[in-house]
Amino acid sequence: MPSWHSYRDSVDELHLLNQQAKKTFRFQKPVEMNQDSTWTFLMMADPFIDGANYFITKPLLQKYGEEKAKEIFGRWNACFDKQGQNLYLLEEVDVK
Repeated sequence: MPSWHSYRDSVDELHLLNQQAKKTFRFQKPVEMNQDSTWTFLMMADPFIDGANYFITKPLLQKYGEEKAKEIFGRWNACFDKQGQNLYLLEEVDVK
């Protein structure tokens, strides 16, 4: 998250959207370890800010450069490949 927090979009309007999105992030930390020695973290961004950056690629590239960003992203993906990761993008809908 350090690279995401320090990310500065070159377009001022997009940067403002990213700052708004940053304020909506909430993390649920695990209370205890899972039986398979892994941890489960939940991250929520609510409300979803259309046009904001929710991806880690641009911030990693900006902070670390292409080679180091590839290395970091590769380690991150390898971790999730072993344990599995679920990512959901949900939109709340008024059913009234």
